[in-house]
Amino acid sequence: MKSPLTVLLSACFVAGAFWCSSLAGPVSQVDAAGEQGAPEASAPSEGERLFRERVLPTFEASCFECHGPDARRAKGGLRMSGREGLLRGGTSGPAIDLDEPGRSLLLELVRHTDEDFRMPPDEVLDEGAIDDLERWIELGAPWAAAASEEVSPELAAFFEREVRPLLAARCFPCHGPDVEEPRSGLRMSGRDALLKGSRFGPSIVPGDPDESRLVRAIRYNESSLKMPPESPLPADEVAVLERWVALGAPWPGGEALAPDEDQGEFDLDAARQTWPFRPLTRPEVPVVNGVEYANPVDAFLAERLDAAGLQPNGRATDRELVRRAYMDLIGLPPAYEIVELYAQLDDPDKWDRLIDYLLDKRAYGERWGRYWLDVVRFAQTDGFEEDAEKAYAWRYRDYVIRAFNEDLPYDRFVKQQIAGDELEPGSEDALIATGVYHIGPYEEGEEIAEQTQFEGYDDMLRVFTEGFMGMTIGCARCHDHEYDPVRQDEYYGLLAFIRNVEPYTLPVFSPTSRTLAAVDFDELAQSRWDEQRLAYARQLNEESDQILADQRRRLLEALVDEHGAEARNAYLTPANQRTPDQQHRIDELARRLPGEKGVFKSLEMHDSVRYRTLKDRARRAEEGETFEGSVEWVLCAQESSPEVPPTHVMALGKANSKLHTVEPRFPPVFVPDDEASWPEIPEPPAGSKSSGRGSVLANWIASADNPLTARVMVNRVWQGHFGRGIVATPNDFGGSGVAATHPELIDWLAAEFIARGWSVKELHRVIMRSDAYQRSSSAANAGAVEADPGNDLIWRQNLRRLDAEILRDALLTVSGELKDEMGGRGFFPELSREALAGGSKPGDGWGVSSPDQRARRAVYAYVKRGMLEPMLEVFDCANPVLPVGARAETTTSNQNLMMLNSDFVNQRASVLANRVRRQVGQDADADAARVERLFELVLSRRPTEAERAACLDYLSEQTQAFADVGNWIALDPQVPDRLQDDFLDGLPPSGMLFGPRQGWTYVRGLWGNSYNNTREVDLERGPAALSPVSFTEGEVSAELRLADGCRFGSVILRGSTLRNAFAGVEVRLDYEAGALRVLQHGVFEDLPAKELARVPLQLEYGRTYRLLMSLTGDALAVELDGDQLANVAVAGLPTPGRLGLRCWGDTFEVRGLRVALSEGAIDVEPEATSDPRERAFDSLCLAALNFNEFIYVD
Repeated sequence: MKSPLTVLLSACFVAGAFWCSSLAGPVSQVDAAGEQGAPEASAPSEGERLFRERVLPTFEASCFECHGPDARRAKGGLRMSGREGLLRGGTSGPAIDLDEPGRSLLLELVRHTDEDFRMPPDEVLDEGAIDDLERWIELGAPWAAAASEEVSPELAAFFEREVRPLLAARCFPCHGPDVEEPRSGLRMSGRDALLKGSRFGPSIVPGDPDESRLVRAIRYNESSLKMPPESPLPADEVAVLERWVALGAPWPGGEALAPDEDQGEFDLDAARQTWPFRPLTRPEVPVVNGVEYANPVDAFLAERLDAAGLQPNGRATDRELVRRAYMDLIGLPPAYEIVELYAQLDDPDKWDRLIDYLLDKRAYGERWGRYWLDVVRFAQTDGFEEDAEKAYAWRYRDYVIRAFNEDLPYDRFVKQQIAGDELEPGSEDALIATGVYHIGPYEEGEEIAEQTQFEGYDDMLRVFTEGFMGMTIGCARCHDHEYDPVRQDEYYGLLAFIRNVEPYTLPVFSPTSRTLAAVDFDELAQSRWDEQRLAYARQLNEESDQILADQRRRLLEALVDEHGAEARNAYLTPANQRTPDQQHRIDELARRLPGEKGVFKSLEMHDSVRYRTLKDRARRAEEGETFEGSVEWVLCAQESSPEVPPTHVMALGKANSKLHTVEPRFPPVFVPDDEASWPEIPEPPAGSKSSGRGSVLANWIASADNPLTARVMVNRVWQGHFGRGIVATPNDFGGSGVAATHPELIDWLAAEFIARGWSVKELHRVIMRSDAYQRSSSAANAGAVEADPGNDLIWRQNLRRLDAEILRDALLTVSGELKDEMGGRGFFPELSREALAGGSKPGDGWGVSSPDQRARRAVYAYVKRGMLEPMLEVFDCANPVLPVGARAETTTSNQNLMMLNSDFVNQRASVLANRVRRQVGQDADADAARVERLFELVLSRRPTEAERAACLDYLSEQTQAFADVGNWIALDPQVPDRLQDDFLDGLPPSGMLFGPRQGWTYVRGLWGNSYNNTREVDLERGPAALSPVSFTEGEVSAELRLADGCRFGSVILRGSTLRNAFAGVEVRLDYEAGALRVLQHGVFEDLPAKELARVPLQLEYGRTYRLLMSLTGDALAVELDGDQLANVAVAGLPTPGRLGLRCWGDTFEVRGLRVALSEGAIDVEPEATSDPRERAFDSLCLAALNFNEFIYVD
């Protein structure tokens, strides 16, 4: 049962408020929405208002016909699609001059000062419109993007990968941007064009596919509205467009380095001079107002702050800095004692020493390795419908953590992942690093095998370009890039470097595997492997034989039960104690059983499938086709031959639409000249299975001459320390990304990064020693808030919520449970019943881990693409489908409810409470000391007097509230009705129901009705919990309550355990049947329970019922709320038997459970403490874990 506090907090949280913040005092900048001081949406500037209200209407009326975003051909090369388009201008040069607005070419043209250059040619703008234009340019010519153009990276990726190619292939021939006369007047040049539609009206209604003319046309449901007219689209393509419109029809907009429309080619020289592609040089450190800053980072920031007339915040407190450093570098909260020690140290070098101390901890690699795993979309399964495990993918995760801990030079880190097998032959780590090629999503299918291969290549290329170079070139797979100067041919030229890597396939453990390699697989290892696989085959055959033996036993038990009590008694008598007559009786029945084939035919589907599976595995092991054994396997990239198949350009990225071939080539915009884009591919050495192309690619990407690699990495590290990068789109430095706020600072950091040997730890030191990093996050600087509400100029540190994994780790840390075990396959977080039920095969591919394993750091949690751990997902963990450079950060009521109601957080609160009790004691006057220690553990500080008083008042109120509620035993089903076979077989009986543990025995119950490798619970003989109380005769009384959704709740008498089920008498409040039922469960568990009584009842959820049962001899009398409902005879059950409970569907609560015997009464109490004072302290601990000060970092 949830505490009164939980109910109260739930109500508060739904309203959107962490009410606990008031209890914890002033908590930096956190308010009811989760972040206090977070700026509201700023009002549009004067320039933005002027643009929207006056300038844009002028452009639309007088300019866009010839120069607008949707103009078929922009006259004079000027396309007015945004501010950058005007700055770039056309054949006559830039259209606007921000330095000297009055000299802007645009103004000269609209003023008609030159008879040969007049715009618009047949119209003179009024003076008011011209004045508006000049004022707009003076204000910086802000071109506010329409809401429809603000597309998230995820939606942009979906559009470019799924939607644009489909529109290009199916619709553009008649309605494309370049069609001279689009049919029906519909030109598909962007979202606005679709909103405008054709002569029949708008083509889309964003968010409403059913009302969208486009969707209605492709559905082919209306005789007069069918597109394409020749034949309908395949169902999957219709689904893509339906989903796109349902998502609001996002169509990424924005400016880019577009091709010169007159020449049909990119202006590469101009593109190479834009900041992302410009060669990296170390800029001169500015001197601001005569001040030479000790740390160049501060100098670059001060230059812009000074220009804006802003004063930055002062230094944060020692406590804030220690916690910030701990959370940033190792992702764990500091102990109170460490914070106090640091604050008392009189040492000018203590900050540097703290940084060095944390960088040396192995927890550092776990914290910063998690960032990298986001970038490379790490997961341990394929995704899609099957979502099979990628064997040994975890070794890549461990390699990343190890690389960060060892401060592996970043350029080498990059090279190892791209071509470690070629560049460092014999290095196990370098081989493991190439596993990055195979940890992405994978969908098996023979009918699309070649397409699947190229999806893998495309996925890998995206990781390399977005992850290492911060460029989204995936658009160029189907067409020339919309925003960046990358041609389709150049995309495939880059792909040619990895074309020879063997595509991922489902893992096969053999020396000839294409995706797994055996380490040190010499003759001795081969011999040992052969010996083990044959022994394994024998073991599997024995297991399959046992399936038939168990089925034979079940058939015999059914015959025995049919032949009455004497046969049943004979069978239940141990064989060595049977009389000759009893043994003869059993032998006679056994002779009636079918032979082996008949026994096999009688198997249920689950056992039949399992039998065949075991036999097949045994065969494959015997033949050496696949067997894991004790060999050390590595998931890695491999090439089978130095001969590389040709790389074709593919129309719309389709493998069955090959065009011309291309050679390996770097996109020219990334290199100084065209000649440098064609690298020399060295001849591979004799006997090599590798082409050497990977090495060429790796050396280029990881070169100091690459304009992006160092810039991108220093931006990622900056983001880890400030919550946002200098480039806010860390995976996109190109035209569709957000421009750098301080490009010179990135350049200086990148140059310093390279000069310090590409050391990431040295980069941490440079950034963290800056004044900027050490600033307070306070938003009390009113002038700065008004001038720079988004903190683009970094006048303060950013307040940040803990990442999902770090929040989980922090909970385990303060409760004292966190285990520091590193590496390995990882652990399986415990999933709720609801989470399991969400899968098509509940539990498929999941497992059960011990409590100690589940107390490890979240970076070691098993990552299954189709089943992300709910708590991590609610708190915005990375979705491992695409490379993630910056996680979303949402504030939702689900997060608040998760922190209050999840079993995981409630368990941590309970353990935390016990930790405080052990350290402080349980004396009646210990409450004040407990509160103090609680604050020390959770917040690394002591409470203020006001906070202490508030907590003590709360404890007093809650103690009374819990005394009024009383104590209930709660039994709660932990799994849904149906489970996948392997998960079910691995689940312990105690995993079926959550309830009291000490002395209680849990049984799994029977599961059957096999379907698609799943089984369904047998509600009649399902899971149960038997208490340690055992008796033969007596009176049992209790109060019972069914929670919403509870299908039945039962009390068991004379219970005893069988193999998987129980024998005994069950008195059931059956909500679904609308009855009180009495069932007898016999000693043969595979036989159905027998109903002894059924009394119709109108049961109600939440109502408390009083149950009284009297058991005398074989007579059972049952009363409910004082009414005698049943008198039945029970026989054939072992005595004495145990008292037990059962339920299904949802929580079943029992209070006052008492067994009255002739020798006295036995009360069955809840396992949790029943002292209202202690329960109140548990609830205070839960509240403390919800303090914003705990969840956020100042």
